Amino acid sequence: MNRGMLWCLGALLVLASASAAAQSFNGGLTGAWWDPARGGEGQFLSFERVGVRDVAVLAYFTYDDEGRARWLVGDANFTAGQKVLEFSMITGRGPRFGVGFRSEDVIISQVGTIRLEVLNCDRMRLRYTDDEQQFETEIRRLVGPLEGVACDGSQTSTGTNRMVGTASGGWWDSARSGEGSFISFERAGDRRVISVYYFTYDDQGRATWLVGDADHAERANRIEVQLFTGSGARFGVDFDSADVRIRPAGRAIIEQDGCGNTRMRYNGGVTFGLDLTRLVGELSGVPCSIPMLPPNETDNQLRALIAQHGLIGDPSRGRDLPGIDSPLAQLGKRLFFSKSLSGDLDTACASCHHPALGGADGLALPVGATALNPDVMGPGRRTVNGHLLVGRNSQTFFNAALYDTGLFWDSRVESLNPQAGDNGEAGGIRTPDSAFGSPDSKAGPNLLAAQARFPVVEPGEMLGTGFPSMNDEQVRAHLAARIGNYGSGAGRLPPSQWLQRFREVFGSDASAEELITFDNIALALGEYQRSAVFVETPWARYVRGDNAAISASAKIGALVFYRPVNQAGGNCVQCHSGDFFTDERHHVIGFPQVGPGLGDPNGNDHGRARQSRRDRDMQAFRTPSLLNVSLTAPYGHSGSYNTLNEAFTHYVLPRDSALQVVDFQIWCFMAPFNTEPGCNGATARVRANTMASLARVDAIRLSDPANALPVVDPVAVPQAATTNVLAFMRALTDPCLQSRACFGRWIPTPEEAPDEFQLNAVNANGNPF
Repeated sequence: MNRGMLWCLGALLVLASASAAAQSFNGGLTGAWWDPARGGEGQFLSFERVGVRDVAVLAYFTYDDEGRARWLVGDANFTAGQKVLEFSMITGRGPRFGVGFRSEDVIISQVGTIRLEVLNCDRMRLRYTDDEQQFETEIRRLVGPLEGVACDGSQTSTGTNRMVGTASGGWWDSARSGEGSFISFERAGDRRVISVYYFTYDDQGRATWLVGDADHAERANRIEVQLFTGSGARFGVDFDSADVRIRPAGRAIIEQDGCGNTRMRYNGGVTFGLDLTRLVGELSGVPCSIPMLPPNETDNQLRALIAQHGLIGDPSRGRDLPGIDSPLAQLGKRLFFSKSLSGDLDTACASCHHPALGGADGLALPVGATALNPDVMGPGRRTVNGHLLVGRNSQTFFNAALYDTGLFWDSRVESLNPQAGDNGEAGGIRTPDSAFGSPDSKAGPNLLAAQARFPVVEPGEMLGTGFPSMNDEQVRAHLAARIGNYGSGAGRLPPSQWLQRFREVFGSDASAEELITFDNIALALGEYQRSAVFVETPWARYVRGDNAAISASAKIGALVFYRPVNQAGGNCVQCHSGDFFTDERHHVIGFPQVGPGLGDPNGNDHGRARQSRRDRDMQAFRTPSLLNVSLTAPYGHSGSYNTLNEAFTHYVLPRDSALQVVDFQIWCFMAPFNTEPGCNGATARVRANTMASLARVDAIRLSDPANALPVVDPVAVPQAATTNVLAFMRALTDPCLQSRACFGRWIPTPEEAPDEFQLNAVNANGNPF
């Protein structure tokens, strides 16, 4: 192991204790150790193999004389039967880790030696020596023998446990140089315990550590660990546990795709995914218990397509994204669920975009203001009189931070200088408040902050009947003043905690007029939405190399998805491209034009042409991402297809599929159309608009075939192929969104409400989401 790898490790804390018989150094001693008499210090040991070398890695975490975090690391070769090891320890300081990291800033220095002697499986003697001090202590196991490995290093498990000690040891990701992780899978009686030690630096370049543990099931390959960090302690002789302040520090999801491949998705103050690489090699004396599925012919064909399209399995890589635990995102969460931002105090952003409904609302068209029961979400939500006021389907806000070109179906909020990976931050942002092609000076720092300015001024979405004498900018200012209890909004709402929340987040005792502005509201709403990144899908794991991550049916469906039509494919990738599954462009695809539209003649929806005024953009809509698409039905800009099956069939047989919806009035059975008076009477209008859109599809196929809806051969891609394509699309769902315990972090509890207007949503039966 080279020194550059060593110093980037660190991080240590505490757990429990356990068992076995005296032996020598081997993989069975990997894990966390400590000495209760030196409370607060800790060690992590890893015994790994690199080539023919057996290497021990020791990370020792303590504090310096000023109480600042300090870590020492070292490595040493060892041989079978050896009971004493000496480590030359080093430490580092100076670097600004993460995005701004520069290796030349790191100052490495020698800090003494550590001698370790094995006493038994639970105990080791540690002697530390440097120029200023020498001490000897006995360290003990925090948990127990390494999961599945006896003290003598032999494997004791049956081999059915997917994530045993093979994932234990030191890991890192060179993309976040200087950070490092230790992971251990150990036993504590009948419990299987994973411990994660993640070492990084804070925004000021100071060392910080995040640690946590969790029980895991025998066959688990995806484990979520709550992490914690601490501050305030003066370690060593002067240590007093009463000085330690422990606080939550986000969560890590650990997955293992193979013995040498571990994935970590962290979401705390920031969010990112890491493909971790072993710092040494396979754990010494611990055989791999994860059978790697060899590629078959389907895999070989699919991996060629993956390489052709440059897929990496993480569309969030390289982005600077907030986590849900960041102060602004937490404030944004409360604002997102607050009906205080609506004109009639009956609608929140979450009324149409709820995490429990895939970040959308489960309706063909949204019901914002004028809901019969404002707290009902999903198919039971309807307007007071059944009339629909919003003309386009609610898109999920999940992964909206990954869009770089524009938001909304027509990109009416768009970057004028789109750069990959910046979410509109690189240049001006055009909004409906500015002329087409011109920046809006009030748009804010990114696309999500700009987007947050508009639902509150739309009568059908959040404005309702409120403030008829005000223009849009006056409405925004009044809403801010109302929750801030100042100016035009003073006394309009009952007392609340909003000023306290804003002061905590912005670190200021300034007045409400200074802090509770709509610019700050939009910024917080945007950061909450930008934190909702859900990309750790089975397909992503497959792209990163795990042949067993998706089913055989999903693999065949992926071939149909990626192959061109002349190779018996659907060429879906023409528009749904990249790891984010969208080209962010606008296309005419001929979905049925149901609903009221956005004010164009005869209830038609001109799509992108409403913004650009270009004929070629007529009835063109932005390509949505397909990530988590199985959770976001109904589909299309007007929600005209109720299932993925129907939506995919449209691409093979667009005319037949669209006219079936229209002629059989299928949309009238979908919520909320099923509550609209006279829905069936709109058939002639809907048919005329849909036929116009289908005619546009045919025209573009003749004039611009490279950018037209692909002409899929229904013989080469028959109805039976749909089953496989749908299996592939279901593999685009992040498992976090199938667990309320995971996605629930984006939903405030009733106790978190700053006022009495928080949306605590229920379904049609009155059951909470």
